[in-house]
Amino acid sequence: MKTLILSANTGQGHNSCARAIQETFLSQGDECDIQDVFGLVSRKLSRVISRNHENTYRHNPARSDAEYRFLEKHPEIFQQRRIVYRVMSAGRKPVAQCVRQGGYDAVICTHVLAAMILTAAIHKERLQVQSAFVATDYSCAPGVNGTRLDWYFIPHPNLTRDFLAADVPVEKLIPTGIPVQQDFRPCNDKPSAKATFGIAPANRHLLMMCGSMGCGPIPELLSLLAAQLPESWEITVVCGTNAKLQEQLSREHANNAAIHIRGYENRMTQLLSSADLYLTKPGGLSTSEAAAANVPMVFVDTVSGCEANNLQHFLALGAAITGDTVGAVVQECLALMNDPIRLAQMADALRFSTLHNSAKTIWATMHPSASNA
Repeated sequence: MKTLILSANTGQGHNSCARAIQETFLSQGDECDIQDVFGLVSRKLSRVISRNHENTYRHNPARSDAEYRFLEKHPEIFQQRRIVYRVMSAGRKPVAQCVRQGGYDAVICTHVLAAMILTAAIHKERLQVQSAFVATDYSCAPGVNGTRLDWYFIPHPNLTRDFLAADVPVEKLIPTGIPVQQDFRPCNDKPSAKATFGIAPANRHLLMMCGSMGCGPIPELLSLLAAQLPESWEITVVCGTNAKLQEQLSREHANNAAIHIRGYENRMTQLLSSADLYLTKPGGLSTSEAAAANVPMVFVDTVSGCEANNLQHFLALGAAITGDTVGAVVQECLALMNDPIRLAQMADALRFSTLHNSAKTIWATMHPSASNA
């Protein structure tokens, strides 16, 4: 089977999920490619959407939250014959052309707008292809009600009711978890993983990251933590693509050997393996990767929107905690630093409540020989 994954350059979560699916499909001997759905329509459009998304997340998260909440309250906006659907369906022709020219048997969407465009291509361009949507947050995204695909792979069974409310037939819903790359797994040798990054093996390690764009109150969090950091703890901060943040933090904490500032990091699997605690915004992929690695989390709610749903999901599992203010978040981190029993309980909550082998389940569902897999 030859599969196309339609992703989107709105943060790295959708792309990370796409790569995790591709990794599994390729390991099963299938052909599998990834395309930016907006890039198929227009490279300029893709750049504009990516830039606007990044600027909003970094500089105006309240706007992002307000827009998401508005769309949640008005799902009719995404239905056929509405203007939003018509705008999205403008991409149906280049998507249909890509699928036909590539000879693809199946198309998987890791972004809801890609799923809407694919829906239009199937129904307006008479595209005959097996189709699926993979949710990358622990919620039913606004716009799902404007899609009509063969399969919907969702992060957890407790989201079934939400997808049913979005007019997805129950027989199309498959709880799989959110796909993450196979390297994200519990670490059996944490001291060695710490040594890889210059962390003293006997020290506890706090990993901080607020998305690939380095958004949120990271400077304030780090300053408060640095002022109260126990001697037996070290902190690594991953700034992602935010070069300005990396420069600022490197300058402010240059004289503190217990604080390690990194930019964009290609070794997140190893970094998570070295972490005893993960301070992060509750992005769908960030939380799923930590869950796969059994690393307890402390959340800072920087963007809200769909991430507020992710936050509540892991709080309910007992696998994460948060605070209402930056100071409260710091105190929660410090308390957990000195409570290995609670850390172990949170790790166990992740181990027993997270769906694993997500991408393999997707492959088995969509593959024509899945019954023999």
